[in-house]
Amino acid sequence: MMQSITSKALVLYNRNFREDDKLVKIFTEQAGKRRFFVKHATNSKLSPVIQPLTLANLVMKVNDDGLSYIQDYQDVQPFTRINSDLFIMDYSTYVA
Repeated sequence: MMQSITSKALVLYNRNFREDDKLVKIFTEQAGKRRFFVKHATNSKLSPVIQPLTLANLVMKVNDDGLSYIQDYQDVQPFTRINSDLFIMDYSTYVA
């Protein structure tokens, strides 16, 4: 059953899927840890949002049985210091 929710979310990681799509694991306040499908991720408006360790308010369609979908975003907060230092990035990915 698909339900539309808006929640603060932290991107844990993303993985390539097929040629141009991505599977993104996101921890949300309301729905917990979910896996999202982003079609044509490199040319998508969602490409800055699905980078690891990015915090944003997401409007999403959450599916209880399978993959969920991101519809829109707002208030994106990338953690640039974490992403610029390889040691900190490695440690924070491990913790997340």
